[in-house]
Amino acid sequence: MSIHSQLSSYKSKSLRQSLYYAMDGLRSVLRTERNFRTHVLIALLVTGAGFFFHISRLEWVLLILCMAVMMAVEALNTAIEVLADAFSEGQYSEPAKRVKDIAAGACLLAAIGVAASGIIVFLPYMLASLKHP
Repeated sequence: MSIHSQLSSYKSKSLRQSLYYAMDGLRSVLRTERNFRTHVLIALLVTGAGFFFHISRLEWVLLILCMAVMMAVEALNTAIEVLADAFSEGQYSEPAKRVKDIAAGACLLAAIGVAASGIIVFLPYMLASLKHP
């Protein structure tokens, strides 16, 4: 069997099947990854703060995009870690460690950008609420 036919046997046959597999992947990362659950919790808190402060439509777009990107990067980091562990067969491997560290660094960069965006959006609202309670 060729590599092409082996790979195509894993391809989704329909949009519905593709969506099912995607949702299964999200359920898996939500169930197994503490950091992903933390991002979901923070996203819920940010959403609540957005409603509380009556943020603008543009601010909603920015925050939704930030939350989606952060969770997507975390999910990709998890996928990379799983692959690195599979290829290193449970043994310590310097290349696997390097790949996992780089993926974790990407998560850190995304988190810093997302946190900075959140501060830029919410700080004026918080300062205004302190001045006029």
